[in-house]
Amino acid sequence: MLKKYLVVYIICGLMLSPLSALAITKQVKDSRSTFTIEDRHTYPVVFLPGMAGSVLSLGGGNDVWPGSLSGGDSSFDDLSLKIDGRTAEHGRRLLAVDVMKYGVGDASGFQGGWFAFPVYQGFYDYMMNEGYSLSENLKTGKQFFDFPYDFRTDNHDWTKLLDKKIDEVRDKTKSDKVILFAHSMGGYQARLYIADPSRAKKVAAVVFMGTPHHGSPMAFWSYTNGYNFGNKKISDTKMWEVAANWPGGYQLLPDYKFLQNADGSFWSIDRTYGDGYITQQEYDHYLKAKKDGRPYNITYGLPNKQFVKDSLALHAGFGLKLPQYPELSYYMIEGTKQDTVQYFEADLENVGLPKPLLKLTKIITPRGDGTVASGGSRVEGATKFSVPSEHGAIASNAGTHKLLTMIVRGVNHEIEREGIAQDISKFATTHLQTLALTDKKTQSVITADDKDKNLIQALIQILFVGTPDEKKIALRDELRAKSKQLFKTTHANIIIRDSKNGDDSYYIIIENYGVVSTGPGVVNSALLTVTIDSKETFDDIVNNVIDPVTVLQQGKITLSGSGPIQTFTFKLFEWISKYVSKFLKG
Repeated sequence: MLKKYLVVYIICGLMLSPLSALAITKQVKDSRSTFTIEDRHTYPVVFLPGMAGSVLSLGGGNDVWPGSLSGGDSSFDDLSLKIDGRTAEHGRRLLAVDVMKYGVGDASGFQGGWFAFPVYQGFYDYMMNEGYSLSENLKTGKQFFDFPYDFRTDNHDWTKLLDKKIDEVRDKTKSDKVILFAHSMGGYQARLYIADPSRAKKVAAVVFMGTPHHGSPMAFWSYTNGYNFGNKKISDTKMWEVAANWPGGYQLLPDYKFLQNADGSFWSIDRTYGDGYITQQEYDHYLKAKKDGRPYNITYGLPNKQFVKDSLALHAGFGLKLPQYPELSYYMIEGTKQDTVQYFEADLENVGLPKPLLKLTKIITPRGDGTVASGGSRVEGATKFSVPSEHGAIASNAGTHKLLTMIVRGVNHEIEREGIAQDISKFATTHLQTLALTDKKTQSVITADDKDKNLIQALIQILFVGTPDEKKIALRDELRAKSKQLFKTTHANIIIRDSKNGDDSYYIIIENYGVVSTGPGVVNSALLTVTIDSKETFDDIVNNVIDPVTVLQQGKITLSGSGPIQTFTFKLFEWISKYVSKFLKG
């Protein structure tokens, strides 16, 4: 009976609270203590911003990107890199200090009385509204993290640091894995990371938002005609100058044909990225130098040929399909219905130089997000969604937010867990109330019949041999009261083995026949661990197909840990020793 009571009491209260309060690491309290809840299977989110989406600073609040409203082109000189793509052109190293919330690096969205347009602030607001916090939140337990990086440099350079970040996140949140939300070029960071199976095991899902898996024609435009990413504080010309040796920028170049001749045929990739032409910006700079009487060495084709080759190699490495792993899922949210450059009509004009000037005409259709054409967002191996959104706004789009919520709920198996919660809630409500009424009626939780003599009865019989007198009856009642009190507050971990979704864990805190708190995860100060061998066994218990005592005897439920059984036995024998000593002396 003791085992039956213990098993029913621990199992029956499971999951009464709603699953909307999913925890990564949170704290709950009963009347006596505060408990920390850890859930390895509710995964934290790590956000990877896109090209130009991180604040680059010289330190001390001196942000070079996105820059100052009053700075002008000269304030962006420190963005230039030498031909190696790593060394600062002017000897001043920039650090990625934050993800850019607004178009001006001011958290309030204002600077000098001017409104700064939002960049990722809408996404951060969404995460906060979902209960996630960038700092530890012991109330909801939900936490997310971001990964600002120097978008100018080779994406390969950040994989080790991202791995370090993810390990830190997993350690801090006590989670097995993370979910990666990757916007635009942040998707390249994610793809490079999960290319290694050992790293991929740390990721439950990757959600790509507007990622140009095959590049974007606008990247080519930026290296021929100039493109300031919508940052009106810097001119297209200045951006072309400072970005000449940005490996990250080149890695956004398309890996497919996108230059069309007048007859409708397309240029080959080799010709597109060769040196058979002079770009518009290069030609303009040549003319200005000639006007000023300065010498000028013309570069034909794109400014840095090596980075072009590296970009094509990166995309070849990615391939057409995402690497498939048993426990890693992919999602692609594509922006649509925006006027987008699909390709360029190319015309070569003789300007009196050894090679012709490349003149580009944008061919625009609404198939894309304004930056990434539909052809550039193609990817195999991911569940695909679309939202009518401009590229830079996808992460902050309300439609995207609905999708993100749905995806996270699926990855965390929230619907399945809620089903378990409903079953156990019914089980708990019935049995806890029954136990409470029985206790109130009999004034004792310890009962037995002729077929089931429990440990307490046996020990009491040994202790009180002979005819019980008033003193012995009083001692017996005291012993019963103390043993009863042990069961009034039970703190336990419940582990249900689930071969489909790995080992899932649930915690329960019961006090005086009521559930204080319950949900997915474990109580790190739990006194007992109850392990149920399978979801099927669990269902059989909930649906009264099998008795908990029978399941216990069959070994389908195991009890372990420094829990109520050990504590109860120790205390019981301690009390009995004391009482026996009293009787021997008396």
